Amino acid sequence: DANQMVMMLSQRAGHWFQLAKYIPALQKMGYVPDRIFDETGIENKEQVLWQTWLATYASLKSSKEFPDELLSYFESEYSGAPCLSQINILPSRKRNAAAEFIARKEFTEDQARELVKSYEIRESMDAIAKDFGRTPGECLAFKIWRDIQELQRYEGVDKAETMRDRGLQYAETDNSRGRSESTRLNSSHTVISYAVFCLKKKKKHKKIKKKDKKRKGKRAQNMQ
Repeated sequence: DANQMVMMLSQRAGHWFQLAKYIPALQKMGYVPDRIFDETGIENKEQVLWQTWLATYASLKSSKEFPDELLSYFESEYSGAPCLSQINILPSRKRNAAAEFIARKEFTEDQARELVKSYEIRESMDAIAKDFGRTPGECLAFKIWRDIQELQRYEGVDKAETMRDRGLQYAETDNSRGRSESTRLNSSHTVISYAVFCLKKKKKHKKIKKKDKKRKGKRAQNMQ
């Protein structure tokens, strides 16, 4: 019954994953997002967000690989549920592993975002990451190790060492722990981010401009 669903949504009478099911049901009855907002107070952006969360939540719930007892972590709209938006883009097997890791570690949305990014980085740098496995913890440990390499080059060893303990808590094998424990630079593993590259280029450009200015000054003196 449309009126019943609208009333439930407007009163938020239930958990987000219970209420989210009403949105597509109402849309099938001819309700557009703006009308749902007008009658329930749930903004269009939140409607879309709930649908994204629900799709990921449902995939975890139906998966035999994801522990049922951890599903409750994602039922909180203000802690676990936002993480679902981040892991939604992962293939099912990686998504299940990432979700279990997130729930056990009680990750925030930002931490979940970093985890998803670490999968991408680990995949694209397979040769460099040979000492690190492909589990969520190992991928994170590699990303942090990679970040440390950049920090050492451009911000000094002291700052980089503050990240070392964080990487060690995620490393799971002797090889990855050994690599994570060392903050010394390895010249065979040159890892320069685009942002750092741009910063380096900007500094180089400033030096060139400074030299040109000095040359012009010398020419002006000679002409006098």
